[in-house]
Amino acid sequence: MDGKNEGLLAFANRLKEINIRYKKIKELITKEEYDGLYGDFSTLIEKQRSVILDEENETLLKKIEDKLSDIEKSNGISGGGRYHNNTTMTMKDIRELCKDNQIKLSRVVKDIRVVYKKKELLTKLKRKKVI
Repeated sequence: MDGKNEGLLAFANRLKEINIRYKKIKELITKEEYDGLYGDFSTLIEKQRSVILDEENETLLKKIEDKLSDIEKSNGISGGGRYHNNTTMTMKDIRELCKDNQIKLSRVVKDIRVVYKKKELLTKLKRKKVI
């Protein structure tokens, strides 16, 4: 493959990934955000169909990826540390997940049984890639 075809293939793959992310957050965003993202995304798809790959397309693609990342972080869909939305899980939900995944809910410290805190249990669930 020559450089131009490789660039177009990479561009198409990035568009495909954005489309998947976009579908996941579609119901979580406001009408204005939806219209803005959809307009940018439609423009990119049209340009990709006409096989025009230039700096303007790259800029637009990066803009859409940044918008998607911001929306995902603010809605707790993807990483971002403090933005991640685990606060909606109740302790009851966490306990059920722990029992299903064979994670202990407590430990013994100096002959006294101590229950793990919510944050500790969430960390254990993340390590097992349950949440």
